[in-house]
Amino acid sequence: MADNMLSFRGFESEISSGQPLEEMIYGIMKKAIIYGRIMPGERLTEASLSEELNVSRTPIREALRKLAFVKMVEIKPNKGATAAKLSPSDVEEIYTLAAILEGAAAQRAVEYMGSDDVEKMKAYQSQMKDAAIHNDYESWLDLNNRFHGTFVHKCNVPSLIELIRERIERIPYSWFFIVMRPDPLKIYMEAHEMIIKAFLKKDAELVRSLVENHITTNSQILQGYLKKIKII
Repeated sequence: MADNMLSFRGFESEISSGQPLEEMIYGIMKKAIIYGRIMPGERLTEASLSEELNVSRTPIREALRKLAFVKMVEIKPNKGATAAKLSPSDVEEIYTLAAILEGAAAQRAVEYMGSDDVEKMKAYQSQMKDAAIHNDYESWLDLNNRFHGTFVHKCNVPSLIELIRERIERIPYSWFFIVMRPDPLKIYMEAHEMIIKAFLKKDAELVRSLVENHITTNSQILQGYLKKIKII
């Protein structure tokens, strides 16, 4: 590893003098959780992480605290830190809030979305299809976030955008497990197509309804799958 690079479980990040090391560690560990490189329930000791990341324990301790704050990590006295597991009620709560917030953002975004924004969503959708064909799930997840982010950021309500970001941060490893199955991917893609068409029609109420239903369906699929594989 280069001296100016932070490397962790297949992810790399350039060390910047303008960003605290604990923030970088937080970011790279969060990504590892989201993409299944850190498994639910996995013990995360400062000693092992210090060796793996080749940094001191102090920034790791701060990064773990921040991950605990967004509920991606659990820290218990005398037991240390572990990657969080989601309960069925956790999944329902997170996705219910995400559905309401993103639905509201999408409804407002209709007024401000231009043809170039819709074309951008179409491009992401096309790239997602290609990523699915090549089983590139990490790219698919990134593109999915960009797809949703296009209309979220067009709602022009900064406080709403921030609330959505906070909700999304609480959706950890679960996404990676679910997108690895072809049927849910097909369902997600079909929902995206309908959302794009609704934006083209500039039907704000339909857009809101479709986005809410899309996220609620994701929640139901996720809860069923995680119960089946006994992760939650």
